[in-house]
Amino acid sequence: EREIKEVEATMSAPGFYNNRDAAKPVVDRHQNLMWEVGDLMEQWETLQQVGEETEPQP
Repeated sequence: EREIKEVEATMSAPGFYNNRDAAKPVVDRHQNLMWEVGDLMEQWETLQQVGEETEPQP
């Protein structure tokens, strides 16, 4: 998430999109990071659910 914020700061700079060739790899990196974080969040939620299901019942 830290790296996403850094990339977003770069993308929000004035004139960032003026040079599409320079912007494309940064935008692509942002999209890849967003997918990666989404996948990791899904894994985390699955692990939490499994943990809750395997907790001993009183």
